[in-house]
Amino acid sequence: MTGHALGGLWTADSLILYAYSIPAILLATGLGMFMNKRIPAKKFESYLFFIIIALGVLLLIPHD
Repeated sequence: MTGHALGGLWTADSLILYAYSIPAILLATGLGMFMNKRIPAKKFESYLFFIIIALGVLLLIPHD
C-alpha cells in the first residue's frame, strides 16, 4: 500500500471513487455471506464461478 501511495497511484479522484464504492462493497459482502449460509457449498461455488466467468466475458466486450 505504501508503494502505491509513493508511486502516485492514490489520487484524490481514486479515493473519492473508492468512497462511493463502499456501500456496494458492503452490500455485496452481506449478500455473499447470506447466500453462503443458505446455499450448499458446491452449488455456491458453481454460482460464484459462473458469475466470475460472466464478468470476465463482459470485460471482453467492447464498450463505447
